Amino acid sequence: GALLAALVLLLILAWPGTFRLLCRSGPAFSIPYLVHPDHLLAQHRLLPGTRVLLAGSDSLLFALRAARLIAPGSLTCAGDEPQRLNTIREAARDDGIGNVVTLTGDLNTLPLPSNSFDQVVVLVGVLGRIDDREAALAEMARVLKERGRLTISDSIFAPGYQPTRNVVRWGNRAGLAVHRKINNVFSYTLEMTKPLRAKDSHPVRTGRPARSPQSGMAAWPGNLRG
Repeated sequence: GALLAALVLLLILAWPGTFRLLCRSGPAFSIPYLVHPDHLLAQHRLLPGTRVLLAGSDSLLFALRAARLIAPGSLTCAGDEPQRLNTIREAARDDGIGNVVTLTGDLNTLPLPSNSFDQVVVLVGVLGRIDDREAALAEMARVLKERGRLTISDSIFAPGYQPTRNVVRWGNRAGLAVHRKINNVFSYTLEMTKPLRAKDSHPVRTGRPARSPQSGMAAWPGNLRG
């Protein structure tokens, strides 16, 4: 009886209309929200012609759609799971998407130069897989250009969920300021920006990551093999 009730409740919660009744911002934790990238693309506000870092490489569909959306800009997918990165790279190649780069490494020590990305994107569940989240956010802030944006989504149903107060605190310590927040009962998307002339306390790093990087559709001088 309890199991059946739980299943019924889960089905109700998975229906997007439930959350439209609960909160004006739309579905928070729903089947379409998790598997369809359009909700996240709208919330993260990716812009054509920008250079974007997808930290964690968590969603194949998001990566492919994001790459198309930001063209002629470029998408760098970074993470410590080579199999996920291989899948993204091969799918981009098969779909004729030429602006995707994959990079294997630790998000706490990104092998990327400072002030090099217009936006860093962190999807639902990525923060929960990072051991030192504050260090990872500091690295993401480091690679952002001035006026660059760090956009983070998370849900209470994701393992290792991090509330906004934690993310804001870590971001503030890294020199970022909250610009926008979409918040509802079960999830949020937070946008933080790097101010002009922000003091960069981290040295520029352009060396190789701990693991050999995966080659991508476009070249990344000094870090990726073509």
